[in-house]
Amino acid sequence: MLLSITAICQVVTLDQLDRKAQKNYSKALKCLKKGHKDKAIKGIETVVAANPNFEVGLKKLSALYLDEGLNDKAYGSLSQLMNLSENLNPKVVMSYAEVAEAEGDYDAAISAMSKGLGNSSISEIVRKKMHRRKAELEFRKMAYANPRDIQPVRLPNSVNTEAMEYHPSFNADGSLLFYVKATDEGRNEDLYYARAEGDSLSMGQPIRKLNTIGQEGAFSLSQDGRVLIFTGCELPNSVGGCDLYISFKKDNHWTEPKNMGQSINSRWWDSTPTLSPDNRTLYFSSRRPGGHGGSDIWMAQLNTHNRWGTPINLGPEINTEGNEETPFIHADKKTLYFISDTHLGLGSYDIFVSRLGEDEKWPAPTNLGYPINTSEREGGLFINLSGQRAYYSSKLGESKADGGDLYYFDLPIQLRPDLVTYVKVEVRDAVTKRPMIAEVSLMDLLSGEQVIALGTDDKGKMLTTIKLGEYALNVSQQDYLFYSENIEVSTTTSMEDPFSFIVYLEPIPKKDAPAVVEAEAPKIILKNIFFETGSAELLSKSEGEITKLVNLLNDNPSLKIKILGHTDNVGSESANLKLSAERAKAVYDKLLARSIDRNRLQYEGKGESLPIAENETKEGRSINRRTEFFIIK
Repeated sequence: MLLSITAICQVVTLDQLDRKAQKNYSKALKCLKKGHKDKAIKGIETVVAANPNFEVGLKKLSALYLDEGLNDKAYGSLSQLMNLSENLNPKVVMSYAEVAEAEGDYDAAISAMSKGLGNSSISEIVRKKMHRRKAELEFRKMAYANPRDIQPVRLPNSVNTEAMEYHPSFNADGSLLFYVKATDEGRNEDLYYARAEGDSLSMGQPIRKLNTIGQEGAFSLSQDGRVLIFTGCELPNSVGGCDLYISFKKDNHWTEPKNMGQSINSRWWDSTPTLSPDNRTLYFSSRRPGGHGGSDIWMAQLNTHNRWGTPINLGPEINTEGNEETPFIHADKKTLYFISDTHLGLGSYDIFVSRLGEDEKWPAPTNLGYPINTSEREGGLFINLSGQRAYYSSKLGESKADGGDLYYFDLPIQLRPDLVTYVKVEVRDAVTKRPMIAEVSLMDLLSGEQVIALGTDDKGKMLTTIKLGEYALNVSQQDYLFYSENIEVSTTTSMEDPFSFIVYLEPIPKKDAPAVVEAEAPKIILKNIFFETGSAELLSKSEGEITKLVNLLNDNPSLKIKILGHTDNVGSESANLKLSAERAKAVYDKLLARSIDRNRLQYEGKGESLPIAENETKEGRSINRRTEFFIIK
């Protein structure tokens, strides 16, 4: 129990002690000089017991108690010191607050800091430190009094071992866990992976192609699992001590890692990368000059020539005079998690979150609170695609002995990123049915901006993430007709049930190919052509699809097409036939307005005569209301 620090007592100096007390104190100091701390402590205790206001003795005794880890005893001697003067020594105040905090008495610690700040003679530098310490104590009191409703769960022993595991990360569909294992007391770090098998994880395995006798540490895996950027330290081709390296997955194997070069790496420490979902923005931590403190978070973007631009510091709201590391940008592209030892926290490094504003600026971050953060150093956070589950490394419980293990917990709603799901596309040749490399793009129909442009891999597959909104998905390749889909992600969209498409691209017929009758000709449905209800007036969000059709015709000057309009069976047959013809003509007119020769175009309305789905349901009728085209001779 702390003593009161409100009453002020008369200070007793050394020369005010009686001769016996002075002699005993001198003897105790000699014992201390000879290294006999126990005897020194007992001697000073005797002097202070007889002279409780002996300031010099109390300071010396407090320092010895703290050196020996005798916090309970230091508590009492520091309490006595706090009662001796209005203008308290800052070191005494700081020590008292530290011991009070260790005892969980935050009110006493905060009160001490307030009293210490009342000393008008302290320097501005010291005053700033004391204000900072008071704010830290107030935050910790609040955080411990209001814990988050979470319970971290340790991952199974198939990945957690007696070694230290940290920096967990999953690919977008959650099928693979990647992490770092550190052995030999952290002197040897390698990249590992494990497969998700239902609710369990397979035995962790090293990524042998990437691991060397050097250090391979903190990394970032692209959403599609095809790009891996990791930290390599003391490798032969390094620019600085620790650099960022990149590897690509081809034919189920990782390519030889390449140093990302001086556009990204510096002569200083560069580490802990995180890649944005479109693979075009890289966040990482660096100790290069030009920052705000020790290690700062920086950002670099891939330009139109697929070269990384000059890294930009994220600024003083994110970065401090201390250290900010292990950034993680969620698939929503706006929610950034990172660790810091200087933003107000509970321990050496805490986890924080900041959300990019509409002004493209990062606001001051929020501490994730207790028990996510503790008095120990917390590792970098990874959030799964749904934003509901978080993975990180911590020294909780049994994990403290081995330096840390991997844990997960359900993220509180207020700390979650925006809703995100993913799109899987598999592209095949419509004739041969073989997988093919193709270009996949996603356009935001509201803004008209392209948000994703990626190619499929050698197996014809592509995976990417999308957040709330309505999108036009287009798949294209030279010498093929394009394919389109409409995707709408709303708050009712199941994040566990992603959008998945198997796309068969139709090859463009050669000039000498025989004519095909209309009934047998492959039809390309323009799923991002939209009309006002019951009208032939095109909506503005149809412009992207019109542009795709214009580009197809411009790239293939000999191509001729016929545009078909279709309706559902609501209304009279004659009215539907008229509406379908008017809608087909609206697209025809748009193409003419974009300088497509009318001799290459035809149009026709089919009304409700050729349904491709049941008209008994709302979904079926929506599918039947369509615009499509096919190639004519």
